Amino acid sequence: MSLPDASREISRIQRVLKRAGYTEERIKQLLEVAELPTYRQRSQSAQLYCWRVRGRSPLEILVRLFFLRQAVSLDEVRRGIEPTQPEDWGAAGLLDVNGGHVTAIAELCPHGSLVLAADWADDAQSDLHQVMGIAASSRTLAQATIRRQLTATLDLGTGCGILSVLAAAHSDHVVAVDSNPRALCMAKLNAQLNGLTDIEFLEGNLFGPVRGRQFDLIVCNPPFIIAPQQIYLHSHSGMPLDRFSETIVRTAPAFMREGGYCQHLCNWVQLVGEDWRARLQSWFDGSGCDAWILHSHSEEIADYAFNRISNLAPGAERLEKQFNEWMGYYERERVEAIGFGLITMRRSNKSSNWFRCESWPEMTGPCGDAIERGFVSRDFLETHDERALLEARLRHAPNLRWRQDHDIPDLGSAVHSSLHFTTGLAYTAKMDSAIVKFVSRCAGDRPLSVYLKETAATSGEDLVQFTPRFLQVVRRLIELGFLVPVQ
Repeated sequence: MSLPDASREISRIQRVLKRAGYTEERIKQLLEVAELPTYRQRSQSAQLYCWRVRGRSPLEILVRLFFLRQAVSLDEVRRGIEPTQPEDWGAAGLLDVNGGHVTAIAELCPHGSLVLAADWADDAQSDLHQVMGIAASSRTLAQATIRRQLTATLDLGTGCGILSVLAAAHSDHVVAVDSNPRALCMAKLNAQLNGLTDIEFLEGNLFGPVRGRQFDLIVCNPPFIIAPQQIYLHSHSGMPLDRFSETIVRTAPAFMREGGYCQHLCNWVQLVGEDWRARLQSWFDGSGCDAWILHSHSEEIADYAFNRISNLAPGAERLEKQFNEWMGYYERERVEAIGFGLITMRRSNKSSNWFRCESWPEMTGPCGDAIERGFVSRDFLETHDERALLEARLRHAPNLRWRQDHDIPDLGSAVHSSLHFTTGLAYTAKMDSAIVKFVSRCAGDRPLSVYLKETAATSGEDLVQFTPRFLQVVRRLIELGFLVPVQ
């Protein structure tokens, strides 16, 4: 299951890829797409994409080989990878020469300017140790990860190593752990492909390899699919229901420094007759952590099973068999739906910790800063009663826009005002024009009580009756990040 050690060849390969411009943006331009297509989408549209990269440039040759999985003539490959040789790429476990044609052993997945190798997602050959490329969940977690400068980061279940490679840019030290030896070999290769030599790779299950150590940040894109059997290590934990994700939540605090974060994506079960939010909250009992759950969506079990199995079982007979097995499993365990979301927890030695669960808004650009600010805002709200809040100074967030929508019914028209973020967690809040104007004036220069009196006067409201409603709105604006406490 190991890959060859070819450090010298890999550094030369890295230079070839960089010179050719093998980046996410350049490949999207070549294929004329807004987003990189998945492996299945590439297979379904292979003829179209191959036509668009039919030229003789090094980048087009590399895209046909490593992104579209096409055999390319040996002469073309030699021309596309100069000054290296196919043997160099073969020594790195990337190319196979068969007579006059060359095929790629591994996929090269671009992420921004990074390039990461992974196994081809071949549905016909199920391999427990297959190393997944940069999946949609990896990109989502990468976008949501807190990115301030850190001393130590742990990538738990590193897979192809995408989260470790990204963390190396803002961490003094990165440790990557995986129970799959092939994944660790692939991750080491990818660190070298991106010019990184100081990531520490450790083989083992969960936190076992880092026992006794603590980190400022733990990131984890675990095998969270809930299924009755283990098919791929990268997707299925082999543990009952959502036990694996619960284990991460309950175990992580011992490996987090005070003020440190753990972020991971997961599925969780929603059981018949039970409040799934209360069940999730119980995972954090006694953890010493504040927790923020961003709930993306929930799927009814039949949809969940069919959608996941469709990616695993190409034959109709096999699909039906697995579907019945999965549905029987869910029904025995009283599962009615399965949720998906991001868990962010922060180690805090306060006497009591808070739990927050809400819908996951659209993400625009990097969101780590917005998530970290969300923790600061919640801390503020937890420690400020009505009197303290009125004495506080607030400013509006810098990336806000005011939008007005018009309804035109049969008689007259109505205008609806809303504030929304242009970057980060793109929350939108509908509100009347008086509150919008209040938010726009908040510059951190005066106590909130002053703005309260001005807004009540502008709206023609009785101050006593207006105050509770105003403070309720302000609390929600702080919680969503529209208003920021000036500390």
